[in-house]
Amino acid sequence: MELRLLGPMEVHADGRHVDIGTAKQRLVLAALALPPRTPVPVEVVIDRVWGERPPARARETVYSYIARLRQAGGCSAPIARRPGGYTLEVGSDAVDALVFRELVAAGRAAAEADPRGGARVLRRALALWRGRPLADVESEWADRVRAGLDQVHLEALCALGDAGVALGGPADVADELFGGVELYPLSEPLIGRLMWALSLADRRAEALEVYARTRERFADVLGEEPGPALSRLHQRVLTRDAPPETPGPDGRGPGRLPSPAPVFVGRAREREVVVDGLSNGPADGPPTVAICGLGGVGASTLAVWAAHAVAPEFPDGRLYADLRAGPAPAAVLGRFLHDLRATPGGPPSDVDEAAALFRTVTAGKRVLVLLDNAADSAQVASLVPAHPGCAALITSRTVLGALDDAVHVDLGPLSPDESAALLRRLDSTGRCAADAASTARLATLCGRLPLALSIVGERLAAHPSRPLTTFVERLADGRRRLDELATAQRSVRACFEPAYRALADGDELDRRAARAFRLLALPDGPDVSAATAQRLFGTARPETEALLARLIEVHLVRSRAPDRYGMHDLVRDYAREVAERDGR
Repeated sequence: MELRLLGPMEVHADGRHVDIGTAKQRLVLAALALPPRTPVPVEVVIDRVWGERPPARARETVYSYIARLRQAGGCSAPIARRPGGYTLEVGSDAVDALVFRELVAAGRAAAEADPRGGARVLRRALALWRGRPLADVESEWADRVRAGLDQVHLEALCALGDAGVALGGPADVADELFGGVELYPLSEPLIGRLMWALSLADRRAEALEVYARTRERFADVLGEEPGPALSRLHQRVLTRDAPPETPGPDGRGPGRLPSPAPVFVGRAREREVVVDGLSNGPADGPPTVAICGLGGVGASTLAVWAAHAVAPEFPDGRLYADLRAGPAPAAVLGRFLHDLRATPGGPPSDVDEAAALFRTVTAGKRVLVLLDNAADSAQVASLVPAHPGCAALITSRTVLGALDDAVHVDLGPLSPDESAALLRRLDSTGRCAADAASTARLATLCGRLPLALSIVGERLAAHPSRPLTTFVERLADGRRRLDELATAQRSVRACFEPAYRALADGDELDRRAARAFRLLALPDGPDVSAATAQRLFGTARPETEALLARLIEVHLVRSRAPDRYGMHDLVRDYAREVAERDGR
């Protein structure tokens, strides 16, 4: 039995097509196929098929559908009853969506060392794509499956573009990317790869035409220009400037960057600052850009987007490390040196030796290092390249003031227009486009924080028939707002917790700052004066100022005007929670 989900659902058995019945019956089969041979409880099947509004006799209906599927088309579907639920007794190689994911992962990995071989694997994956996944069935769960597969599809196209650039821009890759851009017309990373491939293939006029169409789309849909990296690439094509040298299959550096967010809106000024900062550094050292901001404000999203935007300028390697869990610098350097194929016998265990070797290996090369979620300047000191031509991009929730010659970008919430645009992009049903007032209210209740907005967008996708006013009502209650802004994988509350916990578990000054944070949640106004904070804290003026400065440094407090100190609305909700939990 072969199950095809990457388009209208199809089942094939013994070389022939099998009729699997109604749309709901097909959904039951899909619900058991992702993944197969894993028990799926009847309650989960019901949720995947009907969502929050199942029919009165949903369980009996599922039993009926399974009985029919077992005899569909005269060929028994291998559905078994196991402890914990029903299973589809086929291997993952019988489900095209799972084969597709495996091939894309394998192709991306292979392309790092062998672009030609990686491209072959990626083409095998892309050949499985027949159009909109699960095209002939509809449910909230099917929408989530489609969104995930669309993201993998976009990653495969971008990886094929990277392989094409590494091979010098063969015409067939450019032609394949044209179809991808038609599907994802607002994906700047994909558009840039198409323009790059066309330029390398001496198809300059087509590259310019792609950019012109992209500008029109961005103006119509987003009301803004494409980002600075795409604009600069357009200028290079326009003036016939030679692109950076593109190494062949044996010289292409490792690419370890995470995939860019599928939806990225706004940040035009910040994008330009970051991209220009990475491309135009000091003559005697590598450019360094540090993006800092409140948890959930989108620093990592911006950094990954910018890293992909400038990736062609760093053909010798794009390295990445997430420092959130506090990995030892020697371990990170060891991974970097392994990726750069510099230590066939294993990296040095001593951090100073490893750092010296890293500086030596990257000298004279063009390598980009993205260090995500840095705790402080000391954590990244040995991980930053030392020579011109390389670049470092760092994100942190703490101001990294000790970084010499760095371009610092202090990231705040999105603007009201950007927040509404993001919600419109995330809402495939058109509700946000049709109800501007409720959309604006939703954006405000999310504090215009990108993480909160994306979680709301996920809820919009999961409940396509629910009116926007329902979401507004649920978020308007400050006591439950942080509960609403959480999913199984992401949480606004969890983004604030590390900064507060680091203070509460820190030295004496930090512990007093944690207490000051809890006390600042008491007033209802948008901000307080230093004098009011002094009375709240019960401290002398110099200590009050020191505590406020520490809270500003970790982005739990902000100062928008002289002698005025306040919190982001969602941070205040969190501070009131921890005040109840930890005392005042």
